[in-house]
Amino acid sequence: MASRTVLIPLDGSETNVNIEDVVRRYIDPVETRLVLLHSVDTALGSGDLEKQAVDVEQRSLDDMPCDTPLCEQRERLIDDVERLRSAGYTVTGELRFGDTVQQIVEYVAEKQVALVALATPAYTGNGRPLPGSVADRVVRGLSVPVLLMRPNGE
Repeated sequence: MASRTVLIPLDGSETNVNIEDVVRRYIDPVETRLVLLHSVDTALGSGDLEKQAVDVEQRSLDDMPCDTPLCEQRERLIDDVERLRSAGYTVTGELRFGDTVQQIVEYVAEKQVALVALATPAYTGNGRPLPGSVADRVVRGLSVPVLLMRPNGE
């Protein structure tokens, strides 16, 4: 039974696949519940949409217009959830609307998250997240451990 929660913020890029590989290598699927969080710019949402849990078993997109990039992002999130479930993890996916860092910080505050695993391409020459980048703002905004991974496992 999963006793801890690991939050994996996603942005749809290739670095997401890299962080999934790291999670599979180091995090036990028996003891861990994964939450894949995809934050969407509110300009892509409609009206008062703020949060929307993704039900992986229900692929219906009736609740959103499918002529927007939102449908594609939701389908990608569902595929990510299914891929990790097939590896033995307990996984949920969630789409949230608004600033990415704010959504990550709020999610960690609302839920009992033990670790945030984040891939980031924004690094300085000294191996630290680029100041002002999502990774830098997440690290500074959270009190839980953050696992940062550079592209290609660098």
